[in-house]
Amino acid sequence: MKAVILSDNPASSDELKNAAGRYFNANKKKATLRIFSDPKTFFKYMETFPGDCGVLILDMSGENRAIEIARRVNSEYPSVMIIFIASPSTDASDISGAFVYLLTKPVDELSFARAIESVESARLTTAREETDTVSLGEKDSVYKINTNQIVYMESLERKIYIHLENKPEIEIKGKLSDMEQLLAPRENFIRVHQSYIVNMDKISRISGSNIQLITKEIINIPRKRLSEVTRAFYAYTGSKS
Repeated sequence: MKAVILSDNPASSDELKNAAGRYFNANKKKATLRIFSDPKTFFKYMETFPGDCGVLILDMSGENRAIEIARRVNSEYPSVMIIFIASPSTDASDISGAFVYLLTKPVDELSFARAIESVESARLTTAREETDTVSLGEKDSVYKINTNQIVYMESLERKIYIHLENKPEIEIKGKLSDMEQLLAPRENFIRVHQSYIVNMDKISRISGSNIQLITKEIINIPRKRLSEVTRAFYAYTGSKS
């Protein structure tokens, strides 16, 4: 984890530094921790090393000033998770959308540890979502799709219909072979038919030569692919159990 403390209170900065150090040591986490007291210096550093801050622990005097800093970080560096340390009188709605975790002063060790755990979890979730996202479409219409939401893809008359879970289907021009290649790094997709690619996480069962999806739809497996598809499905579900 790459963490930064931005605080204009030397005593508070030292307390946060020590608390973070104890947390990282106790949990055997590899981490770097940088400390800034001046927002201008912090943002100058971020311009030079934008990937060098994963978590920002923000404790600044002047609530409005701190909120503006948080909102700027949120806007310019959206991947940075923020722990916003506020006074008891702070209205959380005032900083809605500008922080990930709100801590109210005085901050005890347990609350601080929970805050770090929470933002770390959020950061990992965001990273996974970005990894699972693909961009599909033509020049004028590009769709960013989380592959976990894809139930299956269907090719029909030089068009591809992407069927999503609990969302409207997406129609794009293209070849199913191109989609197969795009999804190849993800082990949960399999081409079960000349016209279909299926997300194996969305299969409720295979009965005979039929795939029943969680959406209750049925896709028939051609005889020549049946053995291959069945083996792949049970190998995949077995590896997840």
